[in-house]
Amino acid sequence: MSDAENSGRLSLQGDLSVGDAENIKNAMLKLLKEFPTIRINFSPLEDLDSSIIQLLYALCAQAKKESKEIIFEGTFCQSVKKRLYATGLISKMELPDETIINQISEKIRIAS
Repeated sequence: MSDAENSGRLSLQGDLSVGDAENIKNAMLKLLKEFPTIRINFSPLEDLDSSIIQLLYALCAQAKKESKEIIFEGTFCQSVKKRLYATGLISKMELPDETIINQISEKIRIAS
């Protein structure tokens, strides 16, 4: 089986807020049931609020319980970097995308 067959993919796109949370939660739970690995792409994301960040924490906690893997990937626009910095997920806004991925992954996994 190839990596693509073993991975579910979710692209976070647009300006996501609490009004989008239920749809995103349902998509995440469906992927979690179907795949051992879920890849979450931040590249098309324009902004997000704390409810979406909470969903990411919850997804990682559930994945950990089920021995599944969450992989964050993509690039980050300034508004998303600003939000991640404000919530403490990254140490500063002027970080390369790879470092942002590493910091998000570490902080969310520790908390979950």
